[in-house]
Amino acid sequence: MYLSFPYSWYCDWKQYNDHWKSSYIVSLLISAWEFCKMTEGTPLYSQELYDKTMVLYRWTETYFRRDRVYTVPQGRSDGGDLVVDTIDYLYWVDYNQDRQNRPERNGPSGGTTPNRIGELGSVCGIFIAMGMAALNAKLYKTVKDPRYLQKALETSQAVAAINNVNGACMNDRDIHTNATMLRYFIQEILATDYATDGQRDMLFRTADNIYASGVNCHGIYYPWWGKVCTPDNVEHPQLDYFRNCLMINATSVTMICGAALLESLGYGPTYRSPESEGTG
Repeated sequence: MYLSFPYSWYCDWKQYNDHWKSSYIVSLLISAWEFCKMTEGTPLYSQELYDKTMVLYRWTETYFRRDRVYTVPQGRSDGGDLVVDTIDYLYWVDYNQDRQNRPERNGPSGGTTPNRIGELGSVCGIFIAMGMAALNAKLYKTVKDPRYLQKALETSQAVAAINNVNGACMNDRDIHTNATMLRYFIQEILATDYATDGQRDMLFRTADNIYASGVNCHGIYYPWWGKVCTPDNVEHPQLDYFRNCLMINATSVTMICGAALLESLGYGPTYRSPESEGTG
C-alpha cells in the first residue's frame, strides 16, 4: 500500500521516470484513502499513509485540476513561459518536468492545446474526472468542508458539459481504462441528489449505444460511445486492434454494467430507450 512520495505519482518508472507525472494516480489515491478509512481505529491503520495520501491529493488538485490561471516559467520547449489559462474543472492527464520533445517542456502536457478534448484522444481523461469528483465527494462526507463538495460538483458538471457526445459519455483519453472510476462516480455522484436526470441519462444513453453496437457487430463493443456502431459505419486504422483488444471491449462493457448498477439503485432513464420502442 505504501507509495513513494512525492516522486511516484504513477508507478511506472520505465515509462514515466522523473520527467512525466500522471493523474492516473487517482486510482491509488482512492485506494489508499479508502484503506485508511476502513482501518481507522484498528492496528492496520497508518497515519503516515493517510498523511502522505492527503499530500498527494493536494498536489494533484494544485497541478492537475484546471481551475486557475498561472504561468510556468520556461514551460515551452522553445524556452518561453507557458501560460495555463483554462478553467473548466477537468483534470490534465500528464504533468511534465524537463520533458524533451514536447511542446510543453514543463507544466501540464497539452497546456498549449487545452481544448484538444475528443474521442480516442484528449489532454484530459473522463475517468480521472470521475475519480477526482468521487474522491472530493468522499472527503466532503468525512470532514464536511463545503470546498470539497464544490469541487465534486464542478467536476461532475464539467463531465456532463464537455465529455458529452450526442448526449452520451465521450470515450476520450484512454479507451483501455475510461470506465475504471465509474463505480465510484455512480455511488458518490450519479446515485445522489447531487446529479441531475440529464447527467444520469448520459450514462444510460452510453450503455444503450454500446449494447446496440455489440448486437449489430456480433458481440464486439467498440470504443465510440456517442453512436451505435455497425460494420458499415466505423473505420479506423486500428480497427482490427479495437475488435480484438479485451481491455477496450471490457471498458465498454463496464459502462453497460454501470448503467445497470445505477438502475438497481433506483434511477432510470428519463428518455425512451431503444428496447421500449414499439412496445406501446
